[in-house]
Amino acid sequence: MRKVQTSIALTVIALGAIALTFAATGKPGSGVTAGDFSRDLSAVARLAGATEISRRLTTTDLDKSLNAPLTEAGAVVILQKAGIAATTSYPDRLLTREQADVLVGQLRSSLATAAAKTGSTAGRSGLPDTVDTCFDQKNHGLCVDCCKSLGGGPSSCAKACMVINKPSASEPLP
Repeated sequence: MRKVQTSIALTVIALGAIALTFAATGKPGSGVTAGDFSRDLSAVARLAGATEISRRLTTTDLDKSLNAPLTEAGAVVILQKAGIAATTSYPDRLLTREQADVLVGQLRSSLATAAAKTGSTAGRSGLPDTVDTCFDQKNHGLCVDCCKSLGGGPSSCAKACMVINKPSASEPLP
């Protein structure tokens, strides 16, 4: 999941460069709506076997902005609801179709890379809904395994699961 976050962050930087290119040429890129972007990301996640990410994207509440032009800030919100770390330096700028395509392609390649390393999760049942359900495990190792089944990286899962390590009051902290 860390590679996905890094890839998405690099993509956002690339999107900035693309936007500057369009601004310099005076040719506006075609816009994209929140509904279009969310559906595109969801389809890629579903095809990659990342059903949890796909579910989050299809159940994302987009309010009345479903058919309104999407800003970069809106794209960041959609990506974050999917569990992907993303930021933008230009939150009020409209997301172009070209930028959306880059983000969708980046998600596709990141999910394909993750699936190749861990094996596809398609067809697996009994997966937890969120990482919060992993915190109910009886030990740190089971929590980490649960978190990784949701697509998290080993390091980030190990850190997140530290909340279940409840040392006794007399035990010194490292």
